[in-house]
Amino acid sequence: MNLLTKVSVFALAVAGMASAAYIQIGGSNGLTQSYLGASNTNLNPGGSSPSCANNVSDAGCISERSYSATLYSNATLGTSAPSGTTVTDPNGVAFNLITDGTGPGSKPNNFWTPTSAFNQQYNLTVPINLYNVTNLYTMLNLMWGNANVNDVSVLFNFCQTSACTGGTTSQVTVNLINSNNAGAGVLRDGLDCKVAGTNCTPTTYASGTLANTTYTATVTGVGAGTASIPVSVSTVFTTGFSGAGGQYAGATGNAVLDDQGFNFNGTAFSTEYLQSIVIRQTNNAPGDGLGSSSYVGSDFALSAVTAAVPEPSTVLLMLSGLGAFGFKRLRRK
Repeated sequence: MNLLTKVSVFALAVAGMASAAYIQIGGSNGLTQSYLGASNTNLNPGGSSPSCANNVSDAGCISERSYSATLYSNATLGTSAPSGTTVTDPNGVAFNLITDGTGPGSKPNNFWTPTSAFNQQYNLTVPINLYNVTNLYTMLNLMWGNANVNDVSVLFNFCQTSACTGGTTSQVTVNLINSNNAGAGVLRDGLDCKVAGTNCTPTTYASGTLANTTYTATVTGVGAGTASIPVSVSTVFTTGFSGAGGQYAGATGNAVLDDQGFNFNGTAFSTEYLQSIVIRQTNNAPGDGLGSSSYVGSDFALSAVTAAVPEPSTVLLMLSGLGAFGFKRLRRK
């Protein structure tokens, strides 16, 4: 390998460490039914009843729901939850929330969640189709998840070509662990119980502080084996709640929206195309072997997805600067 080639390879490698451009998946309207519909046959747009797009029963659907009525169980919030806007976490990662009309009770559609069915697995595919993704961020919470178990996995489908003409090259599966109520875990319920109610208790539900965690992911396809994937956590929205219904009747605490950042920087996957991700809900499906919550409603609540790729201007600057350096070295020889 000659010097110029070495310089170019080095420039592409360090580009992942440069400033990132954030791309909100789904565009300005977020993860709408029109954006997700081509990749999923089980969507129930607007939470309508009784059937999904593929005419299966409502119990097998993934539906759009509202924060206020569903995730927050009609609780009284100290501050209204964000809706149909752009929100930014403390690290500067921006998310475009869903703008997709209204659902039951004329409530705005804010997130996607399975229509609960015990012993059934749900998969929601989110198209990404981006090259050189160094970080992928999901706005994910749970509904009634138990503490310290695995309810949700995120599968990353990587390809070597933009159209994935040769099929998926590698699939990376990260099994996320719910909060253990003692400062560990990366997923928690939308209503973070602080004072116990009829069913929700801070020790049994996925409540409390989250923590950055490095997971051992399973890799299939090219590079089969395992990979260490750091997952960072941030809180996008938090406010006090009271007066909730259902599982949270009598409880008080915080209504929250969190995000998880999957870091592929420095891995072989960051130099491939990320075709899609799949949010997988196990719901104690037979053979999942992942230790899911015992409660039927421990479903994911997906609000938004954002990808980080190197800034084009940064990459060009590095290439030109390092290229000039290499040229100068060649002239000296």
